[in-house]
Amino acid sequence: MLNDEAVLNLQRANGGSFKTTLCEPISSTPFGVKLIGIPDQSIVFSLDSFFDPPRLFTGSSGEKKRADYIAISTSEKRACVIELKCSERHLGPHVQGIKSQLRGGYCFLRYMESVLEKFYNYPKAFDGWKFNYSCVCISSKTRRRTTKISNDSNDIPEYFRKFFVKKQENIHFSKL
Repeated sequence: MLNDEAVLNLQRANGGSFKTTLCEPISSTPFGVKLIGIPDQSIVFSLDSFFDPPRLFTGSSGEKKRADYIAISTSEKRACVIELKCSERHLGPHVQGIKSQLRGGYCFLRYMESVLEKFYNYPKAFDGWKFNYSCVCISSKTRRRTTKISNDSNDIPEYFRKFFVKKQENIHFSKL
C-alpha cells in the first residue's frame, strides 16, 4: 500500500527485534537518532518526505503540518507519531507547531484507516489500537547527555512525550 521509498529499512537487532535510524536533514549535516527495539510485524515510514498537504491546504490553522515519521506495530496494535527537532531550543516557542505536526500525523493515520477500509475491505483497521505522540529533540553537542523524558501520558497530540537526546543516541520503541 505504501510507496517503497517512504518505508525505512528495518535491520534485525540482537534479541529478535529490529532497529532503524530516524534522520532530520539540516543543511548538509543530518541529525538523527537510532530507534531500537522495534517489534516484529512493524513498519516505520517517513511521512514528512512523502505526504504533501502544503499543496492542498492554506495552513491558517496548522493543517499544512505533518510529523516526520510514523512507526506502526501490528503485533502490539500501536502507532507512534514522531517529530524530530535538531535542538532543545526549538521546543519553547514552537510547541504549537509541534502539536500541529503531531495532529497531522494523527490525520494521516485516520486517512490510512479510511483507505484500508474503502480500497482493501479492511474496516476499522486501527480499532482498539493505541496511538502515541513524541517529539525527539536532538543535540549535536559532544558533552555526555542522558535521555530525559517528560509527560507520562502521550496518547493525544496535545500531550506529547518529549525526549532530549544527543546525536545518534538510541531510543527504545517501547518508550515512545
